[in-house]
Amino acid sequence: MSKLTANILAAHSVGSLSDTQTPGLTLDVTPGGKKLWRFKRRVPARDLDGQPSRDAGVIVKQSGGTYPATNLQAARRWAGTINAEVEAGRDPGKARREAKRIEIMTVTAAHRLYMVAVGKGTASRERRVPKPRTVKDKLAIFTRDIEPRIGAKSVYEVKESHLVAMVKAKAMVAPVRANRLIAELKVFFNWCCSLDASDSIALEVNPASRLHQLATDETIDAHGNRKNTRTLSDAEIGLFFQALAVERETYRRGFALMLLTACRIQEITQAKASSIRDGVWYREASDVKNGEDHAIPLGAWGRALAVGGSEWVLPCERDANKPQRYVWYKVRDRLIKRMTEANGGPVGHWKPHDLRRTVRSNTRRFGIDHLTAEAMLAHKLPAGVERIYDRHDPIDDLRRAYGAWEAHLAAIVQKAGLAGVFGLSAAQAEEMGTKAA
Repeated sequence: MSKLTANILAAHSVGSLSDTQTPGLTLDVTPGGKKLWRFKRRVPARDLDGQPSRDAGVIVKQSGGTYPATNLQAARRWAGTINAEVEAGRDPGKARREAKRIEIMTVTAAHRLYMVAVGKGTASRERRVPKPRTVKDKLAIFTRDIEPRIGAKSVYEVKESHLVAMVKAKAMVAPVRANRLIAELKVFFNWCCSLDASDSIALEVNPASRLHQLATDETIDAHGNRKNTRTLSDAEIGLFFQALAVERETYRRGFALMLLTACRIQEITQAKASSIRDGVWYREASDVKNGEDHAIPLGAWGRALAVGGSEWVLPCERDANKPQRYVWYKVRDRLIKRMTEANGGPVGHWKPHDLRRTVRSNTRRFGIDHLTAEAMLAHKLPAGVERIYDRHDPIDDLRRAYGAWEAHLAAIVQKAGLAGVFGLSAAQAEEMGTKAA
């Protein structure tokens, strides 16, 4: 090591020179012949006050300017600033790296990492890989509602006020979508604060934690009436089948299966014929909303309705850019209109999901126990001891439950004189009518 002087620096042409006056400072000659100031020093185990160093053992490396553009005095001042941090037990590059990380970690960049976690199934409490439709919905909410407003903002600079303004603006035009926006913002920022994101984002304060207070009550409709309580009475079920009888076979079978099995539109329309074996419709966990396998034992009528003669149970149009539920909702509108005309007055608005509620609301009437009734709708068992220890295979209970409900519906169809239209033979209708009685 040498005490550097202007003459020594000017004569130096190869290798590295260290400055005895300034720890860590060297002048290196690059392969291209440039003379470059560099700093390299390890953070000591203890700082100047004898306390354990925060970054003990870290080797600090930095490059300065070139010589002679940066002279010896300027290089020493530059290295002295770094040494002050090192001797205080701190890595001076950490703050710079952190500032850079904050600068480039925009909401859009953070959301890309979040979607990777979503794909792995680590972005939510359930810790499971979501369905493609869920991923599509998340991306749509971000692209439509979040990115245009805060996408370019640093995720660390997002405040609650930014999110509140976003949600309130959405609620003015689409209250239900505003609720979905609230839910997605909460999940996204929760993940940004999670241990899963601690290495990449490590957000300390969740700006979305109170957004649930802005959610609108979706159980109240535009007229102030409570939603999600509609069920069809037996008389309305009769009108339903009468109205359905004049529809195309695909819609006749589809809506009848919805009411018979308590399945959703997409579950019926996406059912493959190969999933029905020995009279049981086996639905894999990936196709079920609760993420668990579900079996539906079909009776004689259910099996007849489920025979489509193709790869699919229902040979309907499948266009990714044209959601099927809209087509089925148009059929629903036609059904309500015919039911109203046949009734001689309004029968009340209903949704396809109300058919599921109709099934569930009739289970006690037929002596179906609570757990079997919940299993019919593919609802999860409640958490806790019951879910852990009740490992009973419910297939026989489900067979009896679906059988009782099928017999009841068959009796209504038979009474309406529509057995042949809906694939019920006279013998089947009579047998089911006897069971229902």
